[in-house]
Amino acid sequence: MVRNTQLESMAVAQTAAGRMVVAGVKPAAKICRRIKADVKQFLAEEDGMGVVEIVLIIIVLIGLVIVFKSQITALVNKLLSKMTSQANKI
Repeated sequence: MVRNTQLESMAVAQTAAGRMVVAGVKPAAKICRRIKADVKQFLAEEDGMGVVEIVLIIIVLIGLVIVFKSQITALVNKLLSKMTSQANKI
C-alpha cells in the first residue's frame, strides 16, 4: 500500500472516472492486453510448421521401411541383378 507521503512525491492524477493514475506506470489492464496480444501473435506464427511436417514425413518413411524391409531388400536385389546381367550383355 502506498502511503500519503509517497503519493505526494509521485505525479498522481485522477481520471474522469475517478481512478488514480500514477505517471510513468502503465495500468494493469494495458499490460494484460499487451501480453495477450503477444501470446496470440506467437501462437499464430507458423515458422516452425514446415519443420514439424518434414519430421512427420521422415517418421512415416522410416516406419514404412521397417514394415516392408524384406520386400524392399528383395526388390533392390532383383534390380541390381538385372542391371548386372544387362551390363554383362553390353
